[in-house]
Amino acid sequence: PEGASTISVRIAVGGWFLFSLIVISTYTANLAAFLTVQSFSDSLTSADELARQTEIPYGTVKDSSVEEFFLQSSVDTYKRIGKFISENPEMMVNTAEEGLESVFYNESYIFVWTSPTLEYHESLEPCNATMVGRLFHYENYAIAMPRDMPYLGQFTSEVLRLRESGWIAETKRRWFVMSQCVGKEIVGTLSEVEQVGIENLAGVFIVLAGCIGVAFGVALLIRCIVSKYR
Repeated sequence: PEGASTISVRIAVGGWFLFSLIVISTYTANLAAFLTVQSFSDSLTSADELARQTEIPYGTVKDSSVEEFFLQSSVDTYKRIGKFISENPEMMVNTAEEGLESVFYNESYIFVWTSPTLEYHESLEPCNATMVGRLFHYENYAIAMPRDMPYLGQFTSEVLRLRESGWIAETKRRWFVMSQCVGKEIVGTLSEVEQVGIENLAGVFIVLAGCIGVAFGVALLIRCIVSKYR
């Protein structure tokens, strides 16, 4: 009967419309989130780009060598960073630990500090921080010893032996590469976006299947009723 077909088709079309609306809305929201976070992470790839922006607050440790470098630098990029941190003292922190906590628990703060410290803490839980951009202002660290120390030559040879044997590289790999974050999902970083998978849309498919089932049932019921009273 035409009435049965009309009602069942309307139910099926309504279910399909609801399904399409939810899927398109979910895809659009997920794509917008991906593009927003991706552009945010790609916007800061160097110290020059950090210096040119003022939307994202950043700072370093007060009275540290890093702050002194920015304040006394004659390079335009670093001078702009030094001007920003001097005009915004509230962005500065007292210790490196305080700066790292600001990064871990504040999504809109950038902490500028020495790369070994940042690289190490990047590998620790809660696994929601990452280093971005290229390294700048390289500094070499050394061990100071008296010139007349009897073990100076032996100490130097031992350091060279550890480097040539790969012990130093293996130690770095052990503490930096084999970190607490390996094999875990990085949460809250600029480079990762939580994406909606097919399992999150299971309910939508259930609704669609339900609408099709209801439409088929209504059509069958009406057909049976009409056949009975003919």
